[in-house]
Amino acid sequence: MHLPAPVAFGICVAETATRLRNGSNIAIHCYASIGRSGMLVCAVLGHFGYTPPHAIAHVSKMRGVPVPDTAEQAAFIHQIMTTPAP
Repeated sequence: MHLPAPVAFGICVAETATRLRNGSNIAIHCYASIGRSGMLVCAVLGHFGYTPPHAIAHVSKMRGVPVPDTAEQAAFIHQIMTTPAP
């Protein structure tokens, strides 16, 4: 349930979005596929026009459980999706 390093996470998000744009299939998971993987999927959706609240709502609906696990993870999603890349 720990938060990832923002810069490394941002790189992973950008690379994942690029791969999806290029037609790759992507599988994302962590232990329960709610917290860390949910954060990644939400952040990737930001590259496709989703706002943080919309991304969280969409992933939660598709996953069938509230995403992410913690308030800190939700704040991290908002931060990573609204902070310009270095």
